[in-house]
Amino acid sequence: MKVLVSLHTQFSQMPPDAVWLIESPHNRAWFNLHHHEVDANSATFRDWCEPTDIISAVIDHHPAWGQIVVEGLPLTLDLAEAFARYGEVLALQDGFTITSMKDNSH
Repeated sequence: MKVLVSLHTQFSQMPPDAVWLIESPHNRAWFNLHHHEVDANSATFRDWCEPTDIISAVIDHHPAWGQIVVEGLPLTLDLAEAFARYGEVLALQDGFTITSMKDNSH
């Protein structure tokens, strides 16, 4: 399962397997329109939430995740160290990915 976490207030992509969006009027409208197309544990979150708390919640709510893609949040050393125990953490131009080191295919 691929989970997308977006800190962009104007999210407009096709629905991934699961999505966690920062709360905004635009994102709320997108979520309401597409909620039936994404995993039931998808959610929106407030802008005051700590990124590490959000990503930890994603891991807890989606035990079958294979990759988490984070958009709108640069990868820092603290974030890389916090999530390295879950798998490979790689920087992207607009965020980072965490690819699970466990086999979630079963």
